[in-house]
Amino acid sequence: LTARADRYGVQWQEYLDAFQSLWDSPPRPVQWEVAFGNAPDEVGDENRERLPVVVFGVEDDVVRVRGRIDRIDVGAVGGKAVYTVIDYKLSRSPRTFNIDDVESGRALQLVLYAFAARRLGFLEADLFQFGFWSLTGDGFVCGLKQRTKAQKPLDPETAVSLERTLDRVLPRLVESIRNGQFPIVTGDPSETYNADHAAVARMASFRSVAEVLDKRLPVATASIPVGSEA
Repeated sequence: LTARADRYGVQWQEYLDAFQSLWDSPPRPVQWEVAFGNAPDEVGDENRERLPVVVFGVEDDVVRVRGRIDRIDVGAVGGKAVYTVIDYKLSRSPRTFNIDDVESGRALQLVLYAFAARRLGFLEADLFQFGFWSLTGDGFVCGLKQRTKAQKPLDPETAVSLERTLDRVLPRLVESIRNGQFPIVTGDPSETYNADHAAVARMASFRSVAEVLDKRLPVATASIPVGSEA
């Protein structure tokens, strides 16, 4: 336990240092295990306020989402309160993603939580960033892949694009599931050349099943593939 506490202390200081030039007031955790909708109860929930479901979609084409956010940090930048959504991971190197991964439905959870926190309305703060916190690795890492190692706030235009993507993708994803459409999508076919033997075998099996059972994307929804993280 002492070693883990020491590791977390180092991670916390590196997290503060990464954004030091941006903060007026450094971030601090203000919410943990934020359950919304009818998320399954866990120990300690009896002392927490039950938040409503979060709605994504446009007009009548909507879905109601439940979930549990690991942690929300709040600080101040440019004289305004801002928040960061954090998802804890045990893996040493959490898999970051790009906007295309969100568009295709392969990386929804963290982005969904970031905007769910905004739509729930219990934070008087703007979205600053979202990311993973590796408890066994290097601590905080931004969820979206970045060209440089320097940490920076989420670009406002990117934030708008991501939120609109959720409103568009989530209802179609749910509709496909309700209609029994489960296309098998393993990503870029060339990925087998860079995978280990076991992964190559699994992907080859998936593709053969897709061929035999005709588990392909319907033409109507081909522009938005159904990913593995629903």
